[in-house]
Amino acid sequence: MGKKEELQIRQQKDFLEAVLNAQQEMICRFLPDTTLIFVNQAYCRYMGQPEEKLLGTKWLSFIPQQNQETILKHLAHIAKTSKIINYQHEVLMPNGRKTWQQWTDIPIFDKSGELQEFQSVGIDITQQKNAELLLEAERLKLNSILKTIDHAVWTAETNPFRLTLISDPITQITGYNPEEFVTDPALILKMVHESDHDKIRADFRKVYEEGFFSTEIKIIPKKGQERFIQYKAWLIKDIENGKTRIEGIASDVSDRRKYEEKLIALNQSKDRIMATVAHDLRNPISGILGLCNMLEQKNPASENLFYIDLIRRSSQTALGIMEELLEVSEMETENYQLTKQKVCLNDLIMEVLEHFKTDALEKQIDLSADIPEKRLFADLNLKKFSRVLENLISNALKFTGEKGKVRLSLEEKAENVLIMVKDTGIGIPKELQHFLFEKFSRAKRFGLKGEKTHGLGMYITKQIVEMHGGTISFQSKEHKGTSFFIQLQKSA
Repeated sequence: MGKKEELQIRQQKDFLEAVLNAQQEMICRFLPDTTLIFVNQAYCRYMGQPEEKLLGTKWLSFIPQQNQETILKHLAHIAKTSKIINYQHEVLMPNGRKTWQQWTDIPIFDKSGELQEFQSVGIDITQQKNAELLLEAERLKLNSILKTIDHAVWTAETNPFRLTLISDPITQITGYNPEEFVTDPALILKMVHESDHDKIRADFRKVYEEGFFSTEIKIIPKKGQERFIQYKAWLIKDIENGKTRIEGIASDVSDRRKYEEKLIALNQSKDRIMATVAHDLRNPISGILGLCNMLEQKNPASENLFYIDLIRRSSQTALGIMEELLEVSEMETENYQLTKQKVCLNDLIMEVLEHFKTDALEKQIDLSADIPEKRLFADLNLKKFSRVLENLISNALKFTGEKGKVRLSLEEKAENVLIMVKDTGIGIPKELQHFLFEKFSRAKRFGLKGEKTHGLGMYITKQIVEMHGGTISFQSKEHKGTSFFIQLQKSA
């Protein structure tokens, strides 16, 4: 070979090395035993060692001991198959720091097919790998937490809908494992009882429109009897890429539903028994009242009149309880509906007020009304709504002392009418206010004159108002008085 040819080869070699050294990726060549025979400047900078110190060393020594056998098997596989393969491995740097690198190894053979060396290109992936390891650790931590709760937590892609994750409790709930839901997007609908197909479709449309839904559906599990599942789902929007996903939880509420159905059945049975007893007792108690009147008329000067009066009062109290129990039973009937008519509220309030004028005079209470000249109307069941006003006025008189005031007012609002019953009585203690509208309320108290209450009046009042599509509320301060507010939709 002439000097000119040697010069050209040297120039080509220098040019090639200059190109390799200019690369940002790490480039090296090494013998089958991993002895380095070439490293570019990027490799030297990364390792923090000069070229002369790296050449002749085995880069396998930079690999943690427990991973070296895997690396050698990898290189043997490349030599055997002649395939170019990408792989990752941990590196122990000369300064003791651990990093991660990704390499592409190319085997180089001579003309006879013998492996001579490897040429390899690598990049640092430490930051990426650390993020992956952190993410994996968080995933494992999340999975361990999810396994401790009974709810199945899930997330899904949208457009089209496809589950990407569902936690292990779904197997206990449905009999299907999480992988089956992920690989078969239609499994959810297949599992839902056909009677709830339209419902589940509507609910999932709702999550797109309103961002959230909560529903209960019946499912047919892989094995066993039908079960009830509560689904809750919400829409999540990724601000960075604009994509949306749905996240949610699924809970088995079968036991709760069975318990609720038993409670409802027991409650209905109890109400039927109470209504039957109240109905059957009403006639004999009415008979007792009739006998009291007859005894009084036959012997008006009898020394037993005091006891007859006690019997009458007790019977009237019992009859009042019966009437209220029957009224509650009637209103709580499943298909109960009010028959309504157009009623002038101005006239109704004055009529009801007139019934209590005598009681107010006896107790020296100023009973009055503030009624507008304009006639205001509402669609009411006259008998039932009269009961509402009677209860409120009766209570106001019962808990207002002498020289006190009870005032009714009627006011027109934009779409509603407001009825207010205000007194200057003893007020409702704060600790009892929460229970005022309960059935058999613990807020019941004797009136200022010893009048008895049954604990059903305010419950009935609230039920009647709400059956009319209205609302009832109150404000009360002990020793200052109480105000009740009823809002009703007005008629044209």
